[in-house]
Amino acid sequence: MENHSAKRTFLNSYNQRRLKIGLLCDKIVRFFFHPPTPKKPPKVFSKILVIQSHLIGDLVMTTPILQTLRKAYPDARIYLLANKFASDLLKGAYFVDKIYTIRFPWSTYDYSWGNLRSIYSVVRSLRKENIDLAIDAKIDARNAFLMFLIGAKRRLGYDITGGGSFLTDTPDFPANSENMTEIRLSLLKHLGIEISDKAPVIPLSKEDMTVAENFLESRHLNRNNLVGIHPGASYKARIWLPENLAVVIRGLKKEGVDVILIKGPKDERIVTQIQGMLKEPIEIFEGTLKGVTALLCYCRLLICMDSAILQLSAATKTPTLAIYGSTSPLRTKPLTSNIVISYHKEFDCQPCDYNKPFCTDKKCMSAITPEEVLRKARQMLRSN
Repeated sequence: MENHSAKRTFLNSYNQRRLKIGLLCDKIVRFFFHPPTPKKPPKVFSKILVIQSHLIGDLVMTTPILQTLRKAYPDARIYLLANKFASDLLKGAYFVDKIYTIRFPWSTYDYSWGNLRSIYSVVRSLRKENIDLAIDAKIDARNAFLMFLIGAKRRLGYDITGGGSFLTDTPDFPANSENMTEIRLSLLKHLGIEISDKAPVIPLSKEDMTVAENFLESRHLNRNNLVGIHPGASYKARIWLPENLAVVIRGLKKEGVDVILIKGPKDERIVTQIQGMLKEPIEIFEGTLKGVTALLCYCRLLICMDSAILQLSAATKTPTLAIYGSTSPLRTKPLTSNIVISYHKEFDCQPCDYNKPFCTDKKCMSAITPEEVLRKARQMLRSN
């Protein structure tokens, strides 16, 4: 029996206004267009398409699905449809034969005529591929409609956000998990596939590693005693106070380790704030997604928020201390053993879901002290 509590918890992470609109549209569509009758999945698929329409962290969380499909269908051609960054991040991946990229309007908010025309062009190309099976790895009604437009013979996904009329296969939502990776992977159980490895994988070339090595050598950083700190996140509510990070950096420097700030595209302000609080500025690394992933391979420890780099660290197995407050680690923590969490579950408003107003004082993040993070970081450094 489907667990409605687990479903409700999962849906709380969606934009509630858009979700209500989507479910209303789904009811209207179902009135005119009844969902197809599910059929028993064939044992073999020749061409498989996986759609991941969201952000970098979600793409990384999709790699276990792609790996599992490659293992189950070694002779199939596996395609990925994702946002533009997928071409760089998954270049050279053994589990994908071809990557199609578009700017998904529902994640990039680009509804321009030029972007819609480029999407139409990609849809036409995918229709020519005659896809046997398409899988929605995001769980989004709009992806279900996109799979329908692409003309995939079988369209697998959960219908909890709507779109059931466009899906041929809609398993029951898993009852015993809140974790997004676990939930998305469970789609494959409908195909009778055994899931053995839930860890993400990011392919790194010799050139990627050389870029990281050259950076460390040019800055005279000790690759055997390096701590990386990524202070940013896609949402402000997930960011820890810069003054707390400055205290942690000063404490780590006293331990004799080299500390480096890993700067994302939107981290200019917080990186500047942190540097201004330090007596001696520390090195900053700013590179491509592959470059950041390669750098993590040389870190003894990463300290970060609930952000894309947390998923990248799961792929590199880098010991990672993740600071959670406004989001739940049950939902987004990678299913790997290298992650330690700092999280205080003592506020009624946790997690900050779309159906709750975002606060301005961020009590859940302020409750985590620099002393706590330093203590855990020292313990992790001693054990590595």
